[in-house]
Amino acid sequence: MLETINLIHEEFKGAYGPPMMLKERHNRGLVVNHKMVESLMAENGVAAKTEKKFRATTNSNHKLLIIYLEKRLPPQTMHSERGSQYKSFHI
Repeated sequence: MLETINLIHEEFKGAYGPPMMLKERHNRGLVVNHKMVESLMAENGVAAKTEKKFRATTNSNHKLLIIYLEKRLPPQTMHSERGSQYKSFHI
């Protein structure tokens, strides 16, 4: 049973966790309880790789023109209700 888990894990480049591993085993005709798959994977260190999440940074290393708008402009000309000091324009 562990051999097929390792085979599926390698075949899908470590992207499958216990739920998808269980579905793939069922698709191949290997019926097993989800608790067994979870415990075998946990005991043998077989885990799904997670993608790195996107993080917004304050690094303004871009080629957009940033124009400072004076605060005396009325809020309806801004993007939000509170108003914004900066707008970016594509060149």
